[in-house]
Amino acid sequence: MPSVDGEENGEEEVERSPNEDENMSEEEEEESSLSSDESSSESSIDETENERRRNECLNDMADLERQFSDLKEQLYRERISQVEKKLDEVQSECAMEYTGPVSELKEMCEIRIEVAGNVRNKYDADEQAAKQHYESEKLALMESMKQELEEKIRKLEEDKQNMDISAGGCQSEKSPFSARYEDGKLYYEGEWFHKGDHVLIESRNDTQSSAIVTGINTGEVWVRKGDGSKTKLDIGQLLKGKYRIKES
Repeated sequence: MPSVDGEENGEEEVERSPNEDENMSEEEEEESSLSSDESSSESSIDETENERRRNECLNDMADLERQFSDLKEQLYRERISQVEKKLDEVQSECAMEYTGPVSELKEMCEIRIEVAGNVRNKYDADEQAAKQHYESEKLALMESMKQELEEKIRKLEEDKQNMDISAGGCQSEKSPFSARYEDGKLYYEGEWFHKGDHVLIESRNDTQSSAIVTGINTGEVWVRKGDGSKTKLDIGQLLKGKYRIKES
């Protein structure tokens, strides 16, 4: 008997299992449907939130673009203003970028002017020194040539006088007069006459005049008479007796 009950109970349990499975399937379907609805609702909410965030991002980007554009325009105007201000400073010659180089150029110009002035002064000094040297050398050359010519003339006069004396001695041995030049002195008739001596000059007509000897050379004697006039006496004339000299 017990076994029969057990079998019956087993059959009941077997019979109940399909119903329970159906109930469970319906519940799962309901739960799945609810879950699907919830997922659909959540998806709709997410799309709305994403759209809202997207719009916010777009608005933020647009706002940033406006701000950037405004800043760019402001920066452009500031730069333009700075450039125009700098241009005005340059035109008015007060910009540091202009006045600095100009000051350096001015200083350099002044230095060059000073150097040029020094060079000019040195040139003027050299020119003046060259002119003075030229004049000095010219005078020295003229004096040297003059001395050479005077020396040549003196030698020629000495030669001429010696020739005249020799010729006079040969032509007339009877002449009692003797005269010659020696070392800046005049030897005449046994007496020596020097520059500055007071003498008496006699001519052939026996006229006398007092005078002072002012110069003696190889061929002539210069005297200054009492009236201040100067007279030249050739040594040849003294030899011939045209004039005679004696101490006063």
